[in-house]
Amino acid sequence: MPSITARMQGLSLEESPTVATTPQPGDARPVRRSYSRLNSNPTRVNPRPLPTAQECRTARKGCMYYGFYADELALPKMIIKCFPEELEGRDPCDPNLYLAAVEFIRDVTNRHDIAIHIAWVAQRNKDQIPSIGLKVGGCAFIVGLFPLEREAYMNRITQENVDMLAEFFGTKPSWWEIAEFTSL
Repeated sequence: MPSITARMQGLSLEESPTVATTPQPGDARPVRRSYSRLNSNPTRVNPRPLPTAQECRTARKGCMYYGFYADELALPKMIIKCFPEELEGRDPCDPNLYLAAVEFIRDVTNRHDIAIHIAWVAQRNKDQIPSIGLKVGGCAFIVGLFPLEREAYMNRITQENVDMLAEFFGTKPSWWEIAEFTSL
């Protein structure tokens, strides 16, 4: 292999540069290159449309989560609806029902990374879920399925589990800007 100095000496400033021409019919066809892509399991949920770059840059805590809106009594009502015989007559304000509901969601989805977080309500969220009674900029509870991070995105929840949770909550999931993380 020639050294770099030998190759540099072979270059001349007096030679006119060669211009690429259109391949002629007799020329060989170009080979199609394959580029690596972020492939993911097609059974995983499609969380599109993703938040805009502007939303991600201006996120106050720097984190966006895909998840379900959980108003004050959504989790207790959901667990009572799933187990009507066992929980009949229970007060939906019972804090034990919140914990039971979160554990139930984790068990049926086999996803122990699902958690309850507090998120700011964006206009996009209010447009998608008209039942949100809070003002834009207010804080709401969400059931966070996964954050907007590469590893979490590649290992996201299945569409089947999201459909089941959508039936439980009566809404579709959305992207949320996290205000506070909780340990629930």
